Amino acid sequence: MPARAAASTLAPQPYVVYQLLCVDTGRVYVGFTSDVRRRYAEHKRSPPPRMREDAASYSPFEEHFALTVLEQGIPTATQAKRRETHYIKALRARTGAGYNEAPGSTTRAFWWRMRHGALSVSAGQ
Repeated sequence: MPARAAASTLAPQPYVVYQLLCVDTGRVYVGFTSDVRRRYAEHKRSPPPRMREDAASYSPFEEHFALTVLEQGIPTATQAKRRETHYIKALRARTGAGYNEAPGSTTRAFWWRMRHGALSVSAGQ
């Protein structure tokens, strides 16, 4: 009988915080992920709303948008989110210098996570 690895026995992947820089404009997007290659491909296929115009103007994507890992080996998504928030502020990624959405804005991804139960919001937030 072949051995099977149970999903619960697989070690979780550590997270990284990254910046995606438009080398032409100097604007940045900060995010976190457990799979940098997959996330870069997702940004290329479907850029964040504030990045779409630049992504359409500067093509091919790979020649104009550089991904740099800012911090790696972060053990939990909660810790990675805290570090992402730190870098968003430090790099001013929510201002005209960046592509991150302003606090309190709601994106399609936010609503998708709400509809599919991947995000919960408690009262008072």
